[in-house]
Amino acid sequence: MVDEFLAIWASLEGWRLAAAAATVFIGGLIRGFSGFGHAMVSIPLLSLLYDPQTAVAVLVAGELPALPRLIGMARRGCDWKRAVPMGLASAATLPAGAYVLLVADQEVLRIIISILVLIMVAMLASGWRTVLPDSRALDAGVGVVCGGMSGSTGLGGPPIILYMMMGGASALAVRATITGFFLFSTTASTITFIAYGFLDARSITIALVTIPTYILALAIGGRMFHLASEETFRRVAYAVLIGIAVGTLLA
Repeated sequence: MVDEFLAIWASLEGWRLAAAAATVFIGGLIRGFSGFGHAMVSIPLLSLLYDPQTAVAVLVAGELPALPRLIGMARRGCDWKRAVPMGLASAATLPAGAYVLLVADQEVLRIIISILVLIMVAMLASGWRTVLPDSRALDAGVGVVCGGMSGSTGLGGPPIILYMMMGGASALAVRATITGFFLFSTTASTITFIAYGFLDARSITIALVTIPTYILALAIGGRMFHLASEETFRRVAYAVLIGIAVGTLLA
């Protein structure tokens, strides 16, 4: 096993690993502050560096060591009555989405991911809001959508972000509930990706390089949540996400 790890390590280009670590750091910084954005930053760029299957697998593997930090983020303010049905519904549909990731053309999927990021950022930045009923069935429906998108593209976060922001809850409550949802999603993703063989030695090796920068970025982003202007940071985050999506689409 050690020989296999060393062989994989030798086959990975140093500049790609450095770029992957930097990518995940930026995503972790945004995630630590707002509770979202990690996948929208990391998936397009990691797909460009490697391929969508590897990108999503690295993202999932990187979430596991960060779970204690995420639990801390969710502990204060999470609305578990909403996070639990959304999380369970997401877990139920995630395997179907992962099957799409397994069989889809990787180049086509990379382009779709970049386009999805652009659409989602536009919707988030528009400030569009509406009044939605407080419904567990609606919560579960959003979870179903998130699970399918998470399994196929790694972008399961934006639908729940849009949904939670429509409810008029505080930034702290939205951030904590989204994080609580991701505790379910991460567990389901890990089990599903192991079953499909996505979490192989290569993706885990890449993840081992990116995990330290991700955990550091989460801590820094969490500090910024209490120190920085939320509106200013969101504008910067949206600009970064748009730049990444356009850049990877044109690459």
